[in-house]
Amino acid sequence: MRIAKWLLVSCAAFLVVAYAMTRPLGDFVEYWAAAHQLLAGRSPYSFTESLQLERALGWSKSLPIVALNPPWALPLMAPLGLAKSYALAWIVWVGTLTFVVWLSTKSLLGLYSGGGRLFPSETAASERILAFTFYPTLLCIGTAQITPFVLLGVTGFLFFVTRKSYAFAGACLALAAIKPQLVYLLWLALVLWCWRERKWRPVLSLAAAIASLTGFALLIRPRLLADYWQFSHSGYVKIWPSALGAILRYPFDSVRSFPLQFVAPAFGAAWFLFYWRRHGESWDWKECMPLVIAVSVLTAPYGWTLDQVLLLVPVIAIVARYVRSDQGELPRRIVWAYTALNIAIILGSLRGPAVAYVLAPLAMALILVRTSPGGDSSPLPAVDSIGVTS
Repeated sequence: MRIAKWLLVSCAAFLVVAYAMTRPLGDFVEYWAAAHQLLAGRSPYSFTESLQLERALGWSKSLPIVALNPPWALPLMAPLGLAKSYALAWIVWVGTLTFVVWLSTKSLLGLYSGGGRLFPSETAASERILAFTFYPTLLCIGTAQITPFVLLGVTGFLFFVTRKSYAFAGACLALAAIKPQLVYLLWLALVLWCWRERKWRPVLSLAAAIASLTGFALLIRPRLLADYWQFSHSGYVKIWPSALGAILRYPFDSVRSFPLQFVAPAFGAAWFLFYWRRHGESWDWKECMPLVIAVSVLTAPYGWTLDQVLLLVPVIAIVARYVRSDQGELPRRIVWAYTALNIAIILGSLRGPAVAYVLAPLAMALILVRTSPGGDSSPLPAVDSIGVTS
């Protein structure tokens, strides 16, 4: 078995290297271009310069793909600007994303299993493969998207907030702020929770971390904030319908219908205020986060199916819920439902990204509501070292 495992790993490594040598473009090209322009002292949000760099790599479309991330995300991309080999940089980047997902899964399994093992008959490494059976995870890593860092930020926040290390918890959320729209309900929950608890260290450490990352980028490019302001008003985002808003915008002109992208977040915010009114007094981040993330991703103003790697939070919470209540076994019906969900997302992607985008977060939210006490919208049952209270 050991020889077979090493043979499998070797084959996988060979395939990854071979694929990297083809210089895959995808979303990685935007990070490559942004990093090289930043370290050269140029604007990472420039259409003209981005297009020149990307065409040199084989980009054939008339519009460049530009990193939409805010300035404080650029220090994460900056090391790519030191690489001369595109293939080597792609391998390192994808390897880093894979490790980030693995580390996040390890931490989430520890949080929602109560510190024990979910599957005693499996090795710890086998348990962590769970994340890589989720199609959006494979899609995210395959396209080299930066979203796993957002997952790490949410996971780090949960890890430290459960240990009452509020300063470290807030600092971790700087990673989640790389794509702030995906977890917009988390920001609302954080402000309300800090206000109720009179604990402002998470917000202050978050602001300090974002300021530090932005300051580092400004040292390289002092005009960076002006560059981002000009880019954000260019209308580039408006031409790409995404998330639930893409379904609403489909019958209309893609640019003029842009305000429809914010219909779903309005409903999401209204839902959350109702949810907070019911559970704010007894708020527990570990219990409430899975549902908050599921609804936030579902109603996000901007996002793609690959961004649903964030749904590993509710996926792991749901698995822990069923395993702990079923004496260490995952019910077969849950396995089949999970498999069917993955297949549905894949088939939905063939019909269009908007159709596929709705399936997973909606399913996660419904399951979380159904498995809560009394079958209502209360938080996920608490997981402790003994079991799941229901």
